[in-house]
Amino acid sequence: MNIVKQETFHEAWDCNSCGTEGLSAFDCKQCPTCGAPFDKETVYQTDNPIENYKFKGHDIVCANCQTRNEKRFSCRNCGASLDDGDDKMVAGFTYLQNKAQPKASRHEASASFGAIPITTNPSWFTNETARQQSESMSIGQSESETNWFKYLLIIGGVLLIVLLVWLVRQFQAVIPTTLDIERVHWSYKIPLEDYQPRRDSLVTEVGRSALPSGAYDIIGTKVHVRDEPIYETKKFKKTCTKTESHSNGDGSWTRTTSEYDCSYSERVQVDTKKIWGTKFDFKIDSWQSIDPIVRDGFGHQTNFPTFTTKAECLSAKPPHGCIRALSPIAIYTVYFSYHEAENRKEISKSLPRQDWEMFTPGTKSEAILNGFGQIRSIKGVDADYEEMLQN
Repeated sequence: MNIVKQETFHEAWDCNSCGTEGLSAFDCKQCPTCGAPFDKETVYQTDNPIENYKFKGHDIVCANCQTRNEKRFSCRNCGASLDDGDDKMVAGFTYLQNKAQPKASRHEASASFGAIPITTNPSWFTNETARQQSESMSIGQSESETNWFKYLLIIGGVLLIVLLVWLVRQFQAVIPTTLDIERVHWSYKIPLEDYQPRRDSLVTEVGRSALPSGAYDIIGTKVHVRDEPIYETKKFKKTCTKTESHSNGDGSWTRTTSEYDCSYSERVQVDTKKIWGTKFDFKIDSWQSIDPIVRDGFGHQTNFPTFTTKAECLSAKPPHGCIRALSPIAIYTVYFSYHEAENRKEISKSLPRQDWEMFTPGTKSEAILNGFGQIRSIKGVDADYEEMLQN
C-alpha cells in the first residue's frame, strides 16, 4: 500500500461570548479571555495548529480533579464549578460579576454609542412603516383569496353530493307505466368451422421432432435463428484510494490517504456465434373458423338453419370439406313505446327467447320505469314486479 498524503488537523472552538477564536477543544474547557464554558456544539476541524492553553494570573486548584486553573468559575479540565472557597481571588474575576452579558443587537448598537443617543432617521422610519403596511395588506389579501377558495370547495362538494343523491333517486324511482308493444326483433350469429388442408410453417432448432402430429408435404430450409454471445473472463487493473484517521491524543488528528491495487475480473462478451435452425413449410388437416352465418328480422319467425352432419364428419379423421356449426349467439329484443308529457318515447329491452315470444305487436304491457325512462320490471316477466309496485 502506497501512502499518498498525510494531513494533520485539530479540533477547535470559538467563544460565542467574547469572540475569541481557535481555542483547543482538547485542553481548553473554557474561554481564557472571558471564562465562558466550552460548547461542544461549536467544535470544528482546522488545519492550523493550536497553541496550548496558557495559565494567566493567580491559579486555582480544582477540588474535584486537582487540575490547576486560572481564576475561573469552572474547571478548564473537567468543568466542575469553582467558588470562593477554592480561592479568595475568584470573586474578583470579571466574568462572575458580569455573567456573559448578551451582545447588543444591530438596532440597539445603531441607536446608541456609549452614552450618546443617536437620532433615528425619519425617512428610514417612514419607508419601514410603509413596507410593514404593504406586507400587512398583502397578507390580508392572501388570506381573503384562501377563504374564497375554501368557500368554492365547500359549495362544489355540496353540489356534488346533491347531484349524486338525485342520480340515485332517479335510478331507484318506481314509475308504473303502460307500454305499447311496437315490434319484436331477432338476430343471430352462428360460428362455422370447416376441415381442410392448411399450409403452415415453423422455425425450430430441434429438427423435425418439433413438428405437429399429422404434418405432411414437409419442406425444410436452413435459416439463421439467433446470435449467441461468447464470453471470456478478463482482468482489469484499477487503483483505489482509502482514507483513515486516528487521534494523536493531544487534540489533533492525522488523516492518511493511501493508494492500493483494487484490480478486478469480469466476464465480458468478446464475440457472437450464429445459431442455425430449420424453417419447415408443411400441410396439416385441421378445423378452422370460416365466415359465420348472420341473420336478423322482425316477428317471431327466426328462420334458424338446420345442419345435418354426416357421420364421417364426426369421425376422428373427417374427410376434407366437412363443415360444422358451433353454438349460435342469439339476441331477442322487444320495442316498446309510451307517452310522457304528450311526447312519444320509444324504449327496448332484450329478453330470453321464452319471454320474448310472449309479446305480440299491437298489444299493451304493464311495466315499471325509473326516472331516466329505463325499464326496471315488466309484469308477467320479472318476479319482482308486484313487490316493487307495492313499495
